[in-house]
Amino acid sequence: MNAKHYLVIDIGGSSIKHAWMSQNGIEEKGEKIRTPKTSLEEFEAILLGLVDNYRDRIDGIAISAPGWIESDTGYFHHGGALQYLNGRNLAEALHARTGLRVTIDNDANCAALAELELGSMKDVANGMVIVIGTGVGAGLILNHQLYRGSHFNAGEYGMMNASFVQREVSLGRLTRSHALLERYADLIGVDPEKIRGVAYFRKVEEGEAAALQALEEYCQILVSSISSVQALLDLEVIAIGGGYSREPMFLEYLNRAMEDCYRPFEPTYRKRPKLVLCALGNDANLYGALQWHLKKA
Repeated sequence: MNAKHYLVIDIGGSSIKHAWMSQNGIEEKGEKIRTPKTSLEEFEAILLGLVDNYRDRIDGIAISAPGWIESDTGYFHHGGALQYLNGRNLAEALHARTGLRVTIDNDANCAALAELELGSMKDVANGMVIVIGTGVGAGLILNHQLYRGSHFNAGEYGMMNASFVQREVSLGRLTRSHALLERYADLIGVDPEKIRGVAYFRKVEEGEAAALQALEEYCQILVSSISSVQALLDLEVIAIGGGYSREPMFLEYLNRAMEDCYRPFEPTYRKRPKLVLCALGNDANLYGALQWHLKKA
């Protein structure tokens, strides 16, 4: 019997990634496509185009996407950065157009599922995966299982209050990937749109003072929020996913900030979690989307 294959799509606020996958993993990866900012029609045309490219060799479609999503149905209460998905049942719409079974889950939940099955959370009872990208989301692992909450809305890390840093600002605004680049741009006096993450981290590796200062400040904010979650849930491991998961220096500075944060409390009052990078890196969302698709089969 031939192995089944799937089109797996990871929808981000900036780009759409896709892969041709089997139960054994990624067999072919496609080029990134820029995510439309405002047009649902353009967005769905891109997805349907991908389906057409793989039509004769796929048995289903698995999707990872930002926002508040009912994973059982594929309905978007809110599309995160992609507001044209608000109130849209994307799974039903794609099934109607393709005839294929379609599943959709929140991107951070996908990353957590993947890490639970295959990566950094494999032997962890209680942990969290934080995915840093255009927005910031989290997938919670409690008692060896993904915790979705009462309304499929658990893990909305970026929606946490950030008044401990700045009034009337969400945590996502201060900890999204672009926030780090914005701070660096502010320190060196350039337009943030001219700064790219890869180039920035090369400056970090070179030891540029402004680059290091921006990273230290960013990590302090992120760790402050992590410590609040840790006080509530007492987690063993927290894994970082998204683009920064490729940068070892990011983990180094995050651990420094964590040590500074917890030094006054250890060992009497609080136990700090272990910080790691997602074992599956930027592919965690793809693997997790497929994991969810197979679980629902």
